[in-house]
Amino acid sequence: MAKFKDRSSLKQYLTLNSIKRGIKLWEICDSVTGYTYDMNIYAGKDLNTDGKTLGERVVLQLCLTIRNPDVTLALDRFFTSENLIDNIDFPAVGTCISTRRNMPKFRSGVKLAKGESEFFQNRNGTLATRWQDSKEVIVLSNFHLPDITTVERTQRDGKKEKTERPVAIADYNKIVGGVDVSDQKVSQYDFDRKSTKWWKKVFYKHFMTAVVNAYILFQESKQRKIPLLQFIVPLSEAMMMEGKENATAKRKRTSRPSNASQLILNVGDHLLV
Repeated sequence: MAKFKDRSSLKQYLTLNSIKRGIKLWEICDSVTGYTYDMNIYAGKDLNTDGKTLGERVVLQLCLTIRNPDVTLALDRFFTSENLIDNIDFPAVGTCISTRRNMPKFRSGVKLAKGESEFFQNRNGTLATRWQDSKEVIVLSNFHLPDITTVERTQRDGKKEKTERPVAIADYNKIVGGVDVSDQKVSQYDFDRKSTKWWKKVFYKHFMTAVVNAYILFQESKQRKIPLLQFIVPLSEAMMMEGKENATAKRKRTSRPSNASQLILNVGDHLLV
């Protein structure tokens, strides 16, 4: 979300977001580094939906720019649906709400005990996993099997505890969070400025995202870790010097003293009263 409080048909209001008013941006990011591969602006309701939900259309549009076929997508519940997981060309796993259209019919009215799980697989091979933690979690996947694994979990008091959970949920927790990593890095040294122009806000967001992407590539190529600020400072200095080598120095015009100044100075032997 690019913060924007002025008037624009693109402005959205999201109650639960830290930035409540602004321009909504859809991003696809690397889950480890936070590198942003693509970004689209939400321009409002689309009349040509082809029977797809907004979340499905957003994911399919962003997937068009994926160059590496060996990727796995992790989606949150806004985007995930059975139709999307069935038809997408990439391995995908995502959390989903139980009331979504065409959701598998789990045992109705049966509340699972904490740690219990339930599986359902449709004809296309999409696996729906229902698991009870402190809250109920439902995950859809097109590449998992109904298997259970043991993971180590850190409690609030610092103690580590081994718990069993479905493999689909364990894998989802490992690879989710790329957009959060990107947003954290972008907002760390954000140079947002007040403006009544929405496109300036989007430009600032895109520009800082490009800087963070360059920082990530720099660390990957140099194989050494430096703080983000240590990368931004010399980059800023280099950008400010760009083009100054070929610029010709212009002669500064000297301003003439005003008549009022001359009157005050040319007082002769008189004293100001």
